[in-house]
Amino acid sequence: MRTTAKVTDDELDAALRNLDSDSSFQIDQDRLARVAATSAPAVIPRRKLRASALWAATAVAAALGLGLAAPALADGIQQLAQTGRYGPVTSESDASEWINSSGSDFYDYAESLYPEVLPLPDGVSVDTFKDESILQLAAIEGESQDVTLVSSFEHNARCVWVDEWLLADAAKDQMRADGAATVLAESTTWPATVAIAGGGFLEHLVDVAEAAATGDRAALVDQKGSDCGSMPEGLRR
Repeated sequence: MRTTAKVTDDELDAALRNLDSDSSFQIDQDRLARVAATSAPAVIPRRKLRASALWAATAVAAALGLGLAAPALADGIQQLAQTGRYGPVTSESDASEWINSSGSDFYDYAESLYPEVLPLPDGVSVDTFKDESILQLAAIEGESQDVTLVSSFEHNARCVWVDEWLLADAAKDQMRADGAATVLAESTTWPATVAIAGGGFLEHLVDVAEAAATGDRAALVDQKGSDCGSMPEGLRR
């Protein structure tokens, strides 16, 4: 059974004074930084933790016999979303960072990339849209670039507008349909979409926008069933 000893400030100070600076053991400071980040108070930014302080804390724990063993360290290590790897630049990728969907902080990281200017139809909650989109991305194991995550937000938003056009057309609400067609045309210039739209996909999106502007319902129905088949169920109306 694992127990936690309570150590006073005086005991910590005494232990630090008695530390042997020539200790032969070595500490993986990067792993320790990650461990400490998971247990440190939220008010201390992870990236501002000092490795020297982490080394001292670990040494004190050892000196006082607090049982900070390797298995305990392993229990606290969490895989983070950011990999520190970037690029390469191709027709379907850019120089942005590769992100691991299995990272413990993936949801928060993906949410930080959400383009706040992304338009959504009336009645579509931004919070629900973000939640459904991020959960969909998290369910796909593997790595994707920043640009791919942002383009996924753009893709789902575009599909929501395809839905909006179809609903407006069915209701014979021309003003509403025209508004949706306008956004679909604008969506062909959304930055992440443009950055990785290879293989003629951007031209296809232009055709879809033109079909919406001319009232071609069959083309929009086809778009919903093909490109928008992956839209999260929670966003369908």
